Amino acid sequence: RRLGDFAAGTIVIREGEDIRLQNVRVPESSLPASSVYSTYTTPNPQPMISTPIRPDPLPGVSLRDVTHEDLRLIRELLARVHRREIAWDRGQELATRMAYAVASRMGHDFREWQQRGWEPLVFLESLLNAKDARGE
Repeated sequence: RRLGDFAAGTIVIREGEDIRLQNVRVPESSLPASSVYSTYTTPNPQPMISTPIRPDPLPGVSLRDVTHEDLRLIRELLARVHRREIAWDRGQELATRMAYAVASRMGHDFREWQQRGWEPLVFLESLLNAKDARGE
């Protein structure tokens, strides 16, 4: 739902075929140089820098079953990890649990994402970036 939909009490319904993870390929070369991947692959992440909205990092992946509560919790977790209010290992543990839950709600098994090299924190931030890129 977009902000205008909240105000009007309406929802946006999109029809179409759900795309399964095994059909989605995102070449590493398509990730921007300042990719979130570099932020979350080391135990000492760099602070986030405000940048313009990037292209949708999850094209073709349906996010319609990701709830507002999911997004709120993801934002909170990412912010606390960035501020180092949560120990790195604990942040990874929480992100893993959250990634499995959200991927399941999306109709996916997060193990498939991990087999393709997605780390939990990268996956969660990609969900937020995809929502922003789509204006949802």
